[in-house]
Amino acid sequence: QMFEINTFSMMLKCLLWGVAHPAHDVSSLALSCVSNLISDIDQNQDSEFRTVFYNQFYFTILFELFSVLTD
Repeated sequence: QMFEINTFSMMLKCLLWGVAHPAHDVSSLALSCVSNLISDIDQNQDSEFRTVFYNQFYFTILFELFSVLTD
């Protein structure tokens, strides 16, 4: 299970790098992926899974988005 969290964390870092990428098509695609990811997790029936995601990753996503918006 820890490996899965580490893999997910690395994938999320790559997506967030894409969100901050200066090329518009890359950042749009990455932002769309992040949006779909959050939507899919929000619709997941497993409340423990959602809790782990929001506790470990959600603030990272928000901070990166705010960083891009204020850059």
